[in-house]
Amino acid sequence: MNDQYLEDLVEQIVAQSLPTPRTDKRLATILRDTPASTIAFERGEVTAWRLGDGPALMLAHGAFDDHVLWAPLMDAAVERGHSIVVLDMPGHGLSVNAERGVDSGVAALCAVASALGPIHTIMGHSIGAVSVIRALSSGLSAQKAVLFGVALPTRWDLWTLQRNIVAPKDAPQIAIDLAHKRLHTPPDDPQLNYDVETAARGLTIPVLVAHCRDDPHWSWRTSEIIAAQWPGAKTCYAEGLGHRGIARDRQVIESVLDFVEAQD
Repeated sequence: MNDQYLEDLVEQIVAQSLPTPRTDKRLATILRDTPASTIAFERGEVTAWRLGDGPALMLAHGAFDDHVLWAPLMDAAVERGHSIVVLDMPGHGLSVNAERGVDSGVAALCAVASALGPIHTIMGHSIGAVSVIRALSSGLSAQKAVLFGVALPTRWDLWTLQRNIVAPKDAPQIAIDLAHKRLHTPPDDPQLNYDVETAARGLTIPVLVAHCRDDPHWSWRTSEIIAAQWPGAKTCYAEGLGHRGIARDRQVIESVLDFVEAQD
């Protein structure tokens, strides 16, 4: 086996084993009668929706997801009289005409907030929570923030990738081992070198940080670290909900909406 063949095979295995954005174009039931807006920004354009009038809850999903993550929260929030601004983040869902990445996510959030605001509370899940922190640090205006299952790209020791290795049946073990090692090596991406902790330290709006203690992708310690840096942060920890379930659980959602509505 020559070196080039081995390298090509490892790259194939890595590509097949990594998560990928959803390919189906979904629409949350609550939005089916709400016209979509196309919001242009410097890295493309995103699809967003505004439901209701007045200061809104703005929702930013994480990687390989779409706005439907927020369906239970949107339902509960509208029941309690809140307005919603939600988008498919760049390169996801219906926002295919935009470059994926944290930088794009930050720019898109700022553009959508400017076009469809005002925003009362901004919420983010996983890497979307990192985009929220960066957007707030860049001047996006909101009165409160909520972070679910927050990622912390500067602490890859707190990240676990529970993915099966997808390899050809005849792939030699050396190729599988090299692919496994590469999959569990922190990505070399300048966008992920942002100092989230320092940014959180400079934010002063009330924040609630929610995380599942048995999250299989990002340890709940990431939320503990962010909460320790963000002045006055409140926390909400749960069990048995997984990485996405923390943003979809009814009890957690009710606690989040109580936080949003509280007069601080």
